[in-house]
Amino acid sequence: MACHPVEIVVHWTKQDMAQSSESGSCSSSEQNRNHNEWSPSLNLLEERNEGNHQLRLGLLKAALAGNIEEAKRLINDNSSMRLTSAAITEGQETIFHVAAGAKQTDFVEKMIDLMTDNDLRLQNEKGNTAFCFAVMAGSESVAGKMLEKDPTLLGIRGGKQMTPLYLAALFGEREMALSLYRRHYKNNGILTGLDKKQIFFVSIDTTLYDLALELLNHDNENELATNSYMHGECPLTPLHRLALTPLHLLDRSSKSDLLNQARKLVQLLWTKILEKEGNQVGSYFNDHRDLLFDAAHLGNFIFLAELISIYPDLVHQKDDHQRTIFHIAIMHRYDDLFKLIHNIGFNKQLLASYLDKDNNSLLHLAAKYPNPKPVNIVPGAALEMQRELQIFKDVEMLVMPSFRELKNKNGKTPRELFTSTHEDLLKNGEKWMRDTASQCILVATIIATIAFPAAFNVPGGNNSNDGIPIHRRNVVYRFFVMADAIALSSSSISILMFLSILTSRYAENDFYRSLPLKLVVGVLTLFISIAAMMLAFIPSIFMAYDHHRSNVIPILATIFVNFPVFIFGLSQYGLLRDVLYHSFVHSR
Repeated sequence: MACHPVEIVVHWTKQDMAQSSESGSCSSSEQNRNHNEWSPSLNLLEERNEGNHQLRLGLLKAALAGNIEEAKRLINDNSSMRLTSAAITEGQETIFHVAAGAKQTDFVEKMIDLMTDNDLRLQNEKGNTAFCFAVMAGSESVAGKMLEKDPTLLGIRGGKQMTPLYLAALFGEREMALSLYRRHYKNNGILTGLDKKQIFFVSIDTTLYDLALELLNHDNENELATNSYMHGECPLTPLHRLALTPLHLLDRSSKSDLLNQARKLVQLLWTKILEKEGNQVGSYFNDHRDLLFDAAHLGNFIFLAELISIYPDLVHQKDDHQRTIFHIAIMHRYDDLFKLIHNIGFNKQLLASYLDKDNNSLLHLAAKYPNPKPVNIVPGAALEMQRELQIFKDVEMLVMPSFRELKNKNGKTPRELFTSTHEDLLKNGEKWMRDTASQCILVATIIATIAFPAAFNVPGGNNSNDGIPIHRRNVVYRFFVMADAIALSSSSISILMFLSILTSRYAENDFYRSLPLKLVVGVLTLFISIAAMMLAFIPSIFMAYDHHRSNVIPILATIFVNFPVFIFGLSQYGLLRDVLYHSFVHSR
């Protein structure tokens, strides 16, 4: 992703960073004063001896485990040392820091009675109070007990002058952050403008979109929506940060509430930008067009769908290569993103006529095999070849007829480009098809070989006088005959299908419908033949053992004979599902 510092970024970095540096320069000395004022006792750390070591270790274990009785015993036995305000770790944490980080609510609640007034204000080596530890750990109950004891903890900043609310958002503690903001920070005036910006941006980074929405709703100056902040080495607006967050992955994670919040945040940000920019919204996107193409390169179709629904003219924006978001979608094979082109009416024909700087049309980009190759689109080279053909034909129906023979900068038509870039995939697809058909035809042949003689060697034998099967009037015998006939016919069909695959020309268009359909029929009939062969075995067992008093042997045989059917079904289910889906569902 390229970094493009624009005017709005410069405005923020000059004004707000100046404010930050001013407050930082004066706050560094203030931080030192606070640090000195609220520093814990370092006696246990400075006086290195076995007794102090064991005392620190005992307090640490008691705080981690929530062992109140042990902690009280150690504190009472060493009352002269004021252990509630003593640092017990190398990072200068007190027992309250440790207990808060370990979410030991009962420990903190009962130990509060033993502390002095300022023990909860003590800061560790990095400047964090025990209250900061509680909010970073997401322990609302511990934080609540501490605030009941000392409400001023809300105003004591942690390391690098971070507010407790910022720390809660930074660690992704949603409930803690929302509780702190709604109950304490929303209307008490503790947060500065710079604090709100920092909390707003970090809440987007950690997907606390509900907190970001509340902050944005109370931003009457619309500064949060239009300002930028440093993300790594690049200045990003909030909208750009959301563009870099694959919102469709939130949907797959079953976080529907989170996805809805992200949608609302995009809409509200856009509303705020419109209010701020007014008639200059077009120039805003000219300055920030990278967010569109970064989202397109990531396949962030949910984000782009929200923007397009609000401002349809965005579809005409082009990157440095003169490509729209739909050109990028085709290049990377983002189906969900490309489907948005069908929601823009007449504009789709206009967009399909755009050429990039190499004179490639949308059809040329569909014809070119993607590099790098998309991950886990379809299994198997043959199905991947089918998918490539489907994409090419879908785009071919979209563009005007004159574009189907248009040559690019290298003098190639879309069909010529498709053939040249898919040469290796075509060979791999042929090999995959041949290998699959060869293995399956062997199994189908074995089944046919078994099923054919079984029709004449019937269970129980034939009458020696007239040659008629002895059990011909038995319902079980009739079931055997039907199952054997199905096994023989389905295995024969399977052999013919796989033989047709082996003798195919393997032209490009054969992979579009012909070969996948033959593969589906071949595998399905093979499965049916295996199941029918197993079913034919069951009545044979019952007729062979019908003179026994116990049916244990036939029942056990019936149970075990089903295992091969289930194993084959499970092993081939994925292949059948993918072929059927990409042939008859995905292609629509």
